[in-house]
Formats: sequence, structure tokens, C-alpha cells
Amino acid sequence: FFEAGERRKNPLVNEARHVDNIAVIGAGLTGGGITELSVLNGLHVTLADINPHRSAKTLQRIWRRLSGRVRRNSISPIERWQIMNRVKTQTGFENPQQADIVIEAAPENLLLKQQILARFEAVAPPDCIFASTTSSIPIAQIAKHSARPEQVIGMHYLSPVTKMSLLEIAVTPQTSSKTLATALNLGIAHGKTCIVVKDAPGFYTTRIMAPYLNEALLMLEEGGDIWQIDECARQLGFSVGPFTLIDNIGIDALTHVLEGPLYAFFRRKRGAGAFTASGLPRLLLNAGIEGRKNRRGFYRYDEKTGKK
Repeated sequence: FFEAGERRKNPLVNEARHVDNIAVIGAGLTGGGITELSVLNGLHVTLADINPHRSAKTLQRIWRRLSGRVRRNSISPIERWQIMNRVKTQTGFENPQQADIVIEAAPENLLLKQQILARFEAVAPPDCIFASTTSSIPIAQIAKHSARPEQVIGMHYLSPVTKMSLLEIAVTPQTSSKTLATALNLGIAHGKTCIVVKDAPGFYTTRIMAPYLNEALLMLEEGGDIWQIDECARQLGFSVGPFTLIDNIGIDALTHVLEGPLYAFFRRKRGAGAFTASGLPRLLLNAGIEGRKNRRGFYRYDEKTGKK
């Protein structure tokens, strides 16, 4: 409890840059959740996604949440519109000039993330910070061709963003203390408990969660029941079971983890036979099953209510 309280304070507060405007790239579950947290905490957001339908769904979620507050008389209808007016959407990478920090929430693809970083560095203000929400790709690889690697940092928001309290901030040897201080300030403004970790495959949270989730998949391959495995985990004290968590994270993201640099790291450290990665996520992904984001995962999700 006391440690969590300390993590909500910024030891580098005097070095932090003031953040009022942020740009979020990607309106999926992570990008949409960051946008929602930001506007509810007084920040202005430019939400960019090549698919305007995803951006529209983010706006609908924010509107529904604010409408619930209006019904409870915690805010007025006018205040609801004032909050909604803090977010604007676009389909391209234009107009980043007002952004103090750019948060990239694109799929787990190294080349894509490098391309997004390069495009923003070409037009963004010289002091603009670039943060990636990657859960497993080393930040140094994303910043490999960056013109300003000292302003690149990792901000891994755990899913679902609006409910999970932890924010994992990953720094490279080149990340400046001002960049770290600003990222900490933003995380605290979002109401998160921040931990700062070194740049490595999987950082901290994914490194400890991946074997756990993989073991649940192996149990399923051996004949286990999805609901029963989830329920046993809940009875042990986890807030959700492993399959519910995989659906929240996204089967595409887990596939990248199981096939990417983290498991190569495990094999180097523990030996080739120490970990067997399940092939189920790739099988499901090839069948168009992505998790909560497209309403089809280990559970099916109602189109209107989102309930599984």
C-alpha cells in the first residue's frame, strides 16, 4: 500500500515538461483507453487512426461513460460536451505541431512502429516526446533509426487501460531524464502506479506474464476447459482468468510475444527445451479470431454490451 502511494509521486518532477496536448496513434483498445483517460483528466487529445470507424467507437465509449455521470448528476450536460470537445480525430499523421507527447498504440510490429516514429519526427516539434505502448519489443530497436533517441521511451499500459492501475515505463540508456520525468508526470495524471524498468525483451510485466499465459494455453491443448481454468485462477486471487486476459490483450499481441524476441531470450537464458510456446494463438489469428477487439476470442462478446 505504501509502495503504491510512493509510485504515484514523481521524484523527477522538477525536470518534467508540462503536458497539455497529446497525440495518440491507433484507436484500438489501448489507444482508445489512453484517449479516454486523457480527456477525463483535462488533457487535449488528437486521436489518429487510418480506420475512422475505430475512432468513432472510441468517441462512443467516452460519450457513454460521460452520459452515465450525467445520469448520476456528477457532471452537467454542458460539462459532458466540454470534455468531448477535448478530443479530435483524424485519419492521417497531419497536425502534430501542438503535441507535447506522441503515444504510439499501433500493433506489435517493429517495422510499423519505426515507420510511425520516422514520420512524426519529420513533422513534430523538436522537443516532442515519442512513447510506444509496446509490451515486448525493445525500445532501442524502435528508436534504432531515430534522430532524437533521447526523446523515445516505452509506456506500456496494461489492458484494459481504464481499469488496470499499473503503468510500465521502459527506458533505454539514451533516454533523457527529462523524457522520463515527463512520462512519469503523464502516467500519474492518468491515475497510474508507475514502475520504471530497463529496456529488454518483455520488460518486466510481459516477461513474468508470458509463461503464465502460455501454460494456460498448453493446459487447453491437453484437454482443459477454458472457463474452468479461468475460474480456478480467479479463486486463487487473480482479478480475471488467463483466457479473459488474453482476449483483453489481443491474440495478435500474444502471438507476437510467443514468436518474438522474448521467447528467443528465454531460450538463450534457460536452454532450448525450457519453454514450449503454444501454437494456438497463431491458429486462432489465422482464422480471424483476435479477442475482445473484434468480439471473437476464447469467448464471444456481445456487439452492443461487450459482455462475454
